[in-house]
Amino acid sequence: MRPAALSLWLVRHATPQVAPGTCYGRLDVLAEPNRTRAAARQLHAAWQAHPARHQTTRLWHSPARRCADLAAACAQAGLPASQPLPDLQEMDFGHWEGQLWDAIPRAAIDAWTQDFLTHRPGAGESVQALLQRTQRALAHCQHVAQAERAETVIWLTHAGVIRAVECLLTRPPHDGHTLQAHDWPTTPCDFGGWRIHTLPLA
Repeated sequence: MRPAALSLWLVRHATPQVAPGTCYGRLDVLAEPNRTRAAARQLHAAWQAHPARHQTTRLWHSPARRCADLAAACAQAGLPASQPLPDLQEMDFGHWEGQLWDAIPRAAIDAWTQDFLTHRPGAGESVQALLQRTQRALAHCQHVAQAERAETVIWLTHAGVIRAVECLLTRPPHDGHTLQAHDWPTTPCDFGGWRIHTLPLA
């Protein structure tokens, strides 16, 4: 019998090894190994306690090392093997990468805020592009889950992708003019933490 809904777990990588206040979207920084292993153990315990764990569970992870290392730790903890999915990468901030947020000129931040959807901060990636690839990842994973009768999908990913999913799930489709900076979800997902959403399956 095909499941009527899909449980989507959005898991953020553990604490990165980077100076506080650094812009590190696509920068391939490592996460703290001990916290990565602890996050994997906690995720495994939560998954084991979940009612659908005896059904098929699929895992995908961002190719960034901080997520790939979490995927490896999850497999060691007893979760199913994960596959890399490029669309789960963090937003690309271009030449802002590696800079302290406080060092980025105020005018550059304001330019992004004023054109939040389509502006490319640091000449990197726009929020619109992030939303589009996140939507593509959702469609792909829903398709695979439906074909395999999976009830649970776990993404090992980044704060930007988690917020993009929540934006897509809680707001109507954007026509390119409606999304403003104040519409973007601001409640952070803790490092090594996760959120669970239920998605319908056609």
